[in-house]
Amino acid sequence: MSAATAEVTEFSGDEQLTGKSAVFGRLDIRTASLDTGIGHRDRHLRSADFFEIERFEEINVVVTAVHPSEGRSGDLRVNFTIKGITALLPLPAEITELDDGSIRIEAKTQVNRTQFDLDWNKFGIIGPTATAAANLVFTRSPG
Repeated sequence: MSAATAEVTEFSGDEQLTGKSAVFGRLDIRTASLDTGIGHRDRHLRSADFFEIERFEEINVVVTAVHPSEGRSGDLRVNFTIKGITALLPLPAEITELDDGSIRIEAKTQVNRTQFDLDWNKFGIIGPTATAAANLVFTRSPG
């Protein structure tokens, strides 16, 4: 098996904190912005074999709750929607309030890509799981 790293360059998001464990967050990722740095691999990932970007322009990540754990850690309840398929996945996160009042969330989880119809594996070199990681900073809206 080989490892590949990709970044996304186009996304938007929103989050709301309404209480100690009341949270809502949304991250919309443009599938066309997936970038591994290898053109032919990127084109293949954007094709019908994988993300099928002509039909499914976005990956949506919706946080519906946070359950505080030890220290600055929290377990987020997250709905991932990929290729129109939504699944609830665990998302352990480190949550830090920065000096300027903004909130940093660093999170990582394992995703079984086959549950999202990302099951192309012609030569058997791609494992069933992928790591999804994010380092996000949210700033407070004025007012």
